[in-house]
Amino acid sequence: MLIWGVSFGYAQDDESEHEGLWTTFSNTFDGYIENETGTRLQELDYITQIKNNFRLKYENDLTDHIHLTLDAFVTYDAAYDVNQDLTFPDDDEYRTDFQLREALLGFSFDKFDLLAGRQQVVWEVTDGLRVLDVVNPMDLRSFILKDFDLIRIPLWMVNFEYYFTFDYSLQALIIPDMSFTELAKPGSEWAFTPPSFPPGVQPILNPAKEPVATPENTKYGVRFKGLYGGWDFTLNYLYTWANLPVQKSTLEPTTGTLTISPEYERLHLVGGSVVNVLWDTVFRAELASSIGQYYSVDDPTVPDMVVKKNTLSYVIALERDLFGISWLAQGSQNVILDYDDEIRDNKADTILTLRGSKSLNDEETFELIVVGMYRLPDDDYLIRPSVEYDMTDSWRLTSGVDIFGGGDDHTFLGQFDKKDRLYAEIRYSF
Repeated sequence: MLIWGVSFGYAQDDESEHEGLWTTFSNTFDGYIENETGTRLQELDYITQIKNNFRLKYENDLTDHIHLTLDAFVTYDAAYDVNQDLTFPDDDEYRTDFQLREALLGFSFDKFDLLAGRQQVVWEVTDGLRVLDVVNPMDLRSFILKDFDLIRIPLWMVNFEYYFTFDYSLQALIIPDMSFTELAKPGSEWAFTPPSFPPGVQPILNPAKEPVATPENTKYGVRFKGLYGGWDFTLNYLYTWANLPVQKSTLEPTTGTLTISPEYERLHLVGGSVVNVLWDTVFRAELASSIGQYYSVDDPTVPDMVVKKNTLSYVIALERDLFGISWLAQGSQNVILDYDDEIRDNKADTILTLRGSKSLNDEETFELIVVGMYRLPDDDYLIRPSVEYDMTDSWRLTSGVDIFGGGDDHTFLGQFDKKDRLYAEIRYSF
């Protein structure tokens, strides 16, 4: 309605003036206005979201070598005013939200680039399986159903990249920001199922103990990137904090009181990636080891009921066109090394994903997309068919369903088995 009013709702004698104002605005800013409406597939009258989003981005070259970027995202979800069953304590940030997605100064010279400010750093070469893509924490208030551009939480940092040659560069990150992954709040649509406890155990959950922003707590990262023999490759190192807290616990046997004190711990990430085209197929792979990862155990005699282990994670992706369809197949696995049977997590967590997309008209403006994810240990899955229609260069319609299944109420995907959703989106970009 706002776009229609700005573009067409003025008197005829003022038409050229307002068209000039809109042209000036759209030439100065990039962004979009969007509505996302969703409902539970099993209960079509149960509205889960009526999000009205506004994103505005401003970029300007201040000098030949200095670039300014500002990117803001505002949303208002009317579903919390329409569906009273959605309300829960402290739901204000779900109803209205403001996010500063980028605020940075870029300095560019012949041999190096420097970005200082709030930003995202994407190290992954695959699609959404987060082996190397762990620099930025995640916003999981809408689970994993949003684009990763909006799921990643931007961080304040200094991002420096030096170019030795056209083919080789070195990136360094200094990150004082102490933001961490944000889970959906209890009572919200995508809140994780609370853990279950044996009979007679009374849990007490303390607030998470977060590190403060000090020089000693600063995170650091380095990535060497190159091209050799047709292979794009990276070597990555990150000294960081785990994005989720360790659930340190103590059990008082006489009273059955289990005190849980979440704390964030340091860890090292070492890994790399490769990309090449082999037999008309794009081959991508990532490999990483997390050194010093903590896992919860059931043995109350173990200090804090956690053990410190190293993990090995990898993902392989194959992408090509076949039978007129663009395919992306991926397989990833996370393995806990030197595994103990008391650890609550599976020794190996294996995920398979498949994405297929096909244009349904000659203009390639109408596209069918199907994305599937399957987790072997828990036998749960997520299937996401959707259609996208680019009506014009500015207007896009999207509609789809998200179907969860398998596993049980405590598996990563299966816990949302009764929350399958049907959604529609309309976006105007400028």
